[in-house]
Amino acid sequence: MVAFGTGLTRSTVGVIGMALVVLVLLPLLGAVPAFEPWVPSRLVGALDGLVRGASAADYLRSAAVTVALSAGALWATARLTTRREL
Repeated sequence: MVAFGTGLTRSTVGVIGMALVVLVLLPLLGAVPAFEPWVPSRLVGALDGLVRGASAADYLRSAAVTVALSAGALWATARLTTRREL
């Protein structure tokens, strides 16, 4: 996320602001029952859930979203930073 923010803005304050917004919005989005199985921040409690008997399939949607968003952010970062002047 920080690398993607660096590609979008040149200021350190902008990158920090973007990272903080994402860190605040993900748990809020996870509080909505319809979005809860899809939010990447659900994986934070996955290890505890698996130890307590939850199925690994319960976390597949959030894992898939995490992988897709990470790949998309890395691709976008590569595209944004190649167009930037040093």
